[in-house]
Order: sequence, then C-alpha cells, then structure tokens
Amino acid sequence: TKAHPGVAIELAVHKRAEMRQRMIWDRFDVGVFALPLHIEFAEVRLRRRVNCEVLLPVAHPLAGRDHLTPDDLAGHDQVAVIGLSGRSEVEDVMAPAGYKIPVKHEVTNAFAAVSLVRQGVGYMITDRFAVDPVVTPGLAWVPISPTPSIEYAICVSAEIRDHPL
Repeated sequence: TKAHPGVAIELAVHKRAEMRQRMIWDRFDVGVFALPLHIEFAEVRLRRRVNCEVLLPVAHPLAGRDHLTPDDLAGHDQVAVIGLSGRSEVEDVMAPAGYKIPVKHEVTNAFAAVSLVRQGVGYMITDRFAVDPVVTPGLAWVPISPTPSIEYAICVSAEIRDHPL
C-alpha cells in the first residue's frame, strides 16, 4: 500500500471446506491455501512446505524442550481443528512410525484452538503459518519428530486481469 497507495485490497478468509466453492464463484486475483486442494481454474505460482510443531503454553512442562516425540505427548491432551488440512498430514507421518496421537478436544477454527491451548487445556500440532502470530504471545513452539509438514500454495486466477502487481 505504500508503494501503490491507489490500489485497494479486499481480503476474504474462508473455511477450507468452503474455499473451493467460493473461489469458483467469486472473482479473485490471488489465493493462498494449504494443499491438497484441487482448483483447476487457478495457476499455482509458488509452493512452500512448512514443518509442523507442537504449540504449548510457555508454562507447560514440555515447553522448554528442544524437540518432542509422540511419546513425550502421551498423557497430555491434544486440541485439534476440525477440517484443518494439517491434521491428516500429522496422522500420515505418525502412523508409519507406529504412533497414534489421540485428539481429545476439537474446535472449528484455529483461533479457538489457540485459546484453549493458552488456557492450558492441551497442546496443538500445527504449522506457524496456520496460526496468527498476534495470538501466540505466552505460547511456545517446539519441534516434533517425526516431523509432519504442510504444503501451501499461492495461486492466481486463470482469468486474472492484467495488473502490474
């Protein structure tokens, strides 16, 4: 906005389950989303893989560790977001290593999940891109091994209007 003050931005944030349908009917120039999501009417311009970590309150006994394993998390409750793309990726990485990390608390969005984690209800396994950094003060990110990851894509509309930006 500093470089191009005449350009207006409209930012729309959609639930993953609604995003494909919304992108079909709404005009958009740029989309950012977690894969897999088949969008045949968009051109993927950038893919980036982001590692998942364990999100805990800083006062949690595991928060000071250099890394965690599923064995470390046994006996602690997991908070998960219903329909979050990374959830299946976590399960896919843990299962071949013989781990099944049960989910105790389920919520409908990441903000609610982070709020429960902050209150000490449990931990969350996610990537840093999925959680707004504004809501993470007082929380610790600890790497987990095996390490699940999420792939994100930036795409442009197949019908994008010519624009220098």
